Amino acid sequence: MDWKEFFRLNKLKIFFIILTFLIVFFVKIPALFESCNWRACPDYIGTDIISVYPSFYRPAGCGWGIAYICWEASWSIPMLVFDIVIWTILNLIIFSVIYKLKK
Repeated sequence: MDWKEFFRLNKLKIFFIILTFLIVFFVKIPALFESCNWRACPDYIGTDIISVYPSFYRPAGCGWGIAYICWEASWSIPMLVFDIVIWTILNLIIFSVIYKLKK
């Protein structure tokens, strides 16, 4: 395998790098596995699957749960590492498919 050719960037690879970045970092992957996101639940408060903030960052805010509570902004380092690993794996898979199609 020619590694220089495998990692050489072109428009298609850059497009997929950006696309996978947006999907992995701004889609809440754990929320995809909650059944209430796919059907109506009567006691469901709600979480968006697609977020304005990266999935590993929780902005400061206030909201209702059992009581009115406020929280500080926080980072989830395990979620950041998980996102980076998934993003890297997806890009390597896409790069290998593009490489095989060119051969």
